Amino acid sequence: MEKNPKKKKTVKRLSTEIVASYSGKIATGRFENCSPFFSLKETWSGGMDDAAISIRQKQLSALCAEKFEEVEKKELVAKIRAERKDIRFYSIGNDSYPSVTSIINWDGDFEEKTRHITPDQMKQYAARGTIIHKQVSVFLETGKWKDAKEIPELRIYRVILNKGSLGLTTDGYDFRGFYEKYPFEFIKSEQTVSNKDKRYAGTYDIKGILDGKVTLFDVKTGSSINRANAFQQLSAYSHCKGNEDVQQLVVIPLNSTTKQGFSTPAIEQDTEKYWGAFLENRKFFEERYGA
Repeated sequence: MEKNPKKKKTVKRLSTEIVASYSGKIATGRFENCSPFFSLKETWSGGMDDAAISIRQKQLSALCAEKFEEVEKKELVAKIRAERKDIRFYSIGNDSYPSVTSIINWDGDFEEKTRHITPDQMKQYAARGTIIHKQVSVFLETGKWKDAKEIPELRIYRVILNKGSLGLTTDGYDFRGFYEKYPFEFIKSEQTVSNKDKRYAGTYDIKGILDGKVTLFDVKTGSSINRANAFQQLSAYSHCKGNEDVQQLVVIPLNSTTKQGFSTPAIEQDTEKYWGAFLENRKFFEERYGA
């Protein structure tokens, strides 16, 4: 028997706690004291050298910074929505992108004042457009023209028109007549698309084939059409994911001022012609709103 047995060595397991945080003040937030704080803590079994700890701290800090940026963007969008009820944003993943029409009309608040159009009147014009656009979409998808009363989701827009001070109606706007005179092959309608590089999104009216060319169509129901704005809008849609095959842009003018209820379509075969103008508006929108 061994007189002095050797004692077994006990190995102590070390643990390492790593803490990282990120905070800041959101100057563009809805509230002046909006100062989000994010913190992450991890506990690792076993020892870690200083270099490994430093690397992991930076990684955790970066994750906290990402969360801060998400809150900052949401606060900014909320502030813009509070200031401009007409500006629309689309939720793309964890982000929000301004709509194509909001970008093009980034100074619309000034234009509305100079044209003496009230927000309530704008709502009535928008309601009429929504009704007609939905009727067109249903017609292209089913082959049947439905009265607005037969489409449940249009009820609120019918109420806006019926109770509106302008007395607007959808009478005299004849898409079926236009479609009969200028037939095209229907592909899709009312599809939401986005451009993650330029950070914008939107919903185009119609995609189809006209004269053998893949075409994006935009239905306009106003008494007058801003051709440049209309083609900027279509050009922006054509530069979104899924529309790489688009070859031409067409504006469909529906109106009640002509006997037939529509006018000759405006066609642009150069999808790049108005792209630069849209990018300029995208820049101005970002400069003014930071989004």
